[in-house]
Amino acid sequence: MMNVQVCTRRHVTDVFFSGVSHVCGLTLITTDRKATKGPHPVDVQCEYVLASGETLFSITMSRKRAPDTGFTDIAVFRFNPYSSLYGQGVTQNFKDRTTIMIVGASTFVRFDRVECEDEAAYKCTASYQTVGNTLGQEEAVMNLHLLAEPLTPTITLSPPTSTGYTEGQQVEFLCQGAVGKPAGDFLWFRYRDNTPVDVTSLARLNPPYPSTGTCTSERISQLALNMSRLDNGMTIRCAANHTILTKPTGFERCNSTCRQTDTITVFYSFSGRDPDVSKSPFGGTHTGDTVTLKCNAVTNPPATYTWRKDGSVNSTSSGDKLILSNLQIEDSGTYTCLATNVVGGMTYSVSKSLNINVGEYGRLVSLYI
Repeated sequence: MMNVQVCTRRHVTDVFFSGVSHVCGLTLITTDRKATKGPHPVDVQCEYVLASGETLFSITMSRKRAPDTGFTDIAVFRFNPYSSLYGQGVTQNFKDRTTIMIVGASTFVRFDRVECEDEAAYKCTASYQTVGNTLGQEEAVMNLHLLAEPLTPTITLSPPTSTGYTEGQQVEFLCQGAVGKPAGDFLWFRYRDNTPVDVTSLARLNPPYPSTGTCTSERISQLALNMSRLDNGMTIRCAANHTILTKPTGFERCNSTCRQTDTITVFYSFSGRDPDVSKSPFGGTHTGDTVTLKCNAVTNPPATYTWRKDGSVNSTSSGDKLILSNLQIEDSGTYTCLATNVVGGMTYSVSKSLNINVGEYGRLVSLYI
């Protein structure tokens, strides 16, 4: 009966060959691999080199996942005659998405689709006959490291609204979702006039936590903003950021790893410049002339306007324009625009006046605003 000689070589991660023992001649070569979860093919490979006069009988591939207590056989490759067999404990799911084969001086387990359970240490054990007519055994271990892309996050607003927010109101945007493996994070972009501005520095990012039923992680990020009139019509985007993705800039279209709010409405009242009152044509005014008075205030919702002459209720006119035709001397006076709008149930009003002196031709006419 032959003696069995066990040769253990030191396996070096992410290099092209293992350490070489000088007792036995056969060399196993393994390489750590990275795989992306999903339909992304990857090979777990054992390459062998036989010394002259040696005979290789079989290579058994086994694996040890994080919760496992030891290695379990997943495939056996025999060389006389050539055959490839799955290990007895392999599930049908594993068989359906893998192929085992011998190609040249290599044995393969090819994953057509990678799942969480495939992240493991893989060991190749070669049984062979040495030049000295003894049985030898060689082992080498490699690791399959799993990567996973983020999924589409969700984005919610608090307080929720179907109408809009008032200027100065604080709104919290919450982004939540699977951030892949290793755990990624989220980037935030604010869009005013379709121009993105990265506001991630204003957000708070919570630590990752396991995603139920997967090997990936989830995270929550919160962005709190005080609404400004400049934010009326804006949108907010939350985009997943991960090492296996191109880093978002905000200029790309929102894809499967980002989510964007609907257009946000902000209600606001008057600023210190409101209202603006103007007269056209500018300059002196004479009898028989026609002038247009224009009143404008920037608010949301739009302001309503009322015109009065010399404070007289009887001369009230509505609309942002007041057209005065065929002016006469008695039309001279102070014209006041009263602008009103309602925000958050509160009514706001501002006014501004313009003095018009109507003179006859040949006399000095002045305009005071």
